[in-house]
Parts: sequence; structure tokens; C-alpha cells
Amino acid sequence: MEKKTIFDSRICKVELLDKQLISFNFKGNEDHKVEEFQVLIKELVILMNHQPFVVLNDLRNNFGGFSKEIRNFLGSHPDLIKYKYAEALIVNSLGIRLQVNFFLQFNVKKMKYKVFSDERKAIKWLLERREEILL
Repeated sequence: MEKKTIFDSRICKVELLDKQLISFNFKGNEDHKVEEFQVLIKELVILMNHQPFVVLNDLRNNFGGFSKEIRNFLGSHPDLIKYKYAEALIVNSLGIRLQVNFFLQFNVKKMKYKVFSDERKAIKWLLERREEILL
């Protein structure tokens, strides 16, 4: 699977892995701002032609997680609710896994999600979810 960088900012690198399959790789524990996520989401929806997509979210380098403001923003953004069909999150620490599971349990309503430690298994799961939206 060939990766194509489509967006690279201070907070993350976004790559197109395959049709309707996007990868987010967050850069460390930066002081993220809601405005940066607004730009990122706008660009992503345009790139995906306002069609559903699946996301591989690599949180292995995001040691501190996101602020409550960012978590609330991401959990309630109308474009993410409408277009993000499924998300696989890759973590490598128990602390981040617990934060992610807690966030997803209370903030994600419609989307399918799963937490992984193995990137290959995460991609396999996402490709299966993507087939559900491409039918």
C-alpha cells in the first residue's frame, strides 16, 4: 500500500493510503488548537469529495492526549459525524489506550471504531469497513 502525503501541519501528517482510507500521524505532544483541527477537517472533507471515509489514527507518538476542548470538538464536529465511517486507533501505551477508550465510549455516537497495537491488523479491519461504504 503506497502512502501519499496530502496534508502536513504542525500537529499531524495526513496520508492517503488507499481509496477513502486516510492515515493520521500526530506529532508528539504539541499544544494543539481547535482552529488547527478546523482547517484539517475542512481539507479532509474536500479531499474525500464529501464522501464517507475510514481513518487510521496513529497515536503512538501522542504522549499526552488531547485537551478536553479538542476532544469535545472532535467528538461533536458535524462533518466528522457525517463522513467518518470508521476509525482504527493505534496506541502503544496503556495510558493512551484508556484515554482513547474513555473518549470513544462517551463522545462517539454513530462511527465504528476499534483500538489496536498492531498497524497491519488495524489496516485490515479498516479495509473491511471501507468495503461496507463502497458497496
